[in-house]
Amino acid sequence: MCWDVIHRSRSESGGNISLVDICFLHRLGAGDIGYVYLAKLRCSPSPSSSMVGGAIFAAKVMDMRELASRNKERQARTEKEILEMLEHPFLPTLYASLESPKWSCLLAEFYPGGDLHVLQQRADENKVGSVVSSTRREWDLVFRRRWI
Repeated sequence: MCWDVIHRSRSESGGNISLVDICFLHRLGAGDIGYVYLAKLRCSPSPSSSMVGGAIFAAKVMDMRELASRNKERQARTEKEILEMLEHPFLPTLYASLESPKWSCLLAEFYPGGDLHVLQQRADENKVGSVVSSTRREWDLVFRRRWI
């Protein structure tokens, strides 16, 4: 469903999606390099029908000046590159990335229930918790060893 909405929006706009095509519904959280919002494309169904399998996204929005002033541009670029090449059932799919002179935005699959860190804290001993925990530990190792 999300891919269909992305493709339809791209064809209607001549190939590109921009930040004006996104309707930000509400803020989900904040991290070191940006804010995450629940969002949908303006051409997708209404928010109430979108919640029943419609095109709802997690939109991570980063201020380009803030990234530059805190020397976090490389971190943002690396996150985008990793999400572009990942295809894993326990990690979100990156649908699109948008750039403007002021903002950078990643449109990814929305997982209700929080980020990996929150899920790890909530699911101490169950199987999902151990998978999330091991996946998070593996990513921590990848970054610590600077393999990517």
